Amino acid sequence: MLPSLHSIEKITQTDSPSEILKNSSFIENSIFSLDTSYTLTGLKNNGWGLGFSYEHLLTDFWSIKGKFSHMTVWPADYDVIITTVGIGLDSYLYPFNKKLNWLYLGFGISTDFINYISSKESGDTIIDLFPQIGWKQNIKNYVLIDFFYGYRITISNNNLPDYAKDLKKNNNEFGIRFKLNLKKIFNPKT
Repeated sequence: MLPSLHSIEKITQTDSPSEILKNSSFIENSIFSLDTSYTLTGLKNNGWGLGFSYEHLLTDFWSIKGKFSHMTVWPADYDVIITTVGIGLDSYLYPFNKKLNWLYLGFGISTDFINYISSKESGDTIIDLFPQIGWKQNIKNYVLIDFFYGYRITISNNNLPDYAKDLKKNNNEFGIRFKLNLKKIFNPKT
């Protein structure tokens, strides 16, 4: 039996736009993510890496995101072990007030501490500023696709040794990130 027009009106009058969005999206006020770019960089350099981030909505249109990463690599052709620890803080503006969805403008700062073991160099610190723009799109509540572009500005003055140059990120950075709703994937009834 189909609902009457009166009951449909009643539903739309009682549900606010934010309640409708909240009920239709696994993205609410925060996103916890694993950053696989550190894993791929570690594997490319005979090692391993892992990154985490947590973004939290402070108001309807503004969020902050904390990041942490670690890598240990053994570069080929060099007798050195490199370990890195990275921390970062980003701030995002969502002008359409769609929680952590749609268009965003961001600005971040990050620091990577690089240590060299079995080498005459003691270590380096890389400090980057990172303005960015992007679009997050929720697809059927299973995945959030994040298209982004940013330009990395290094404000520290470091000349990395040849064996560590692959660990520094490019100035122009663009790509697609995927955030999976594991709860929905493993339990489709939710």
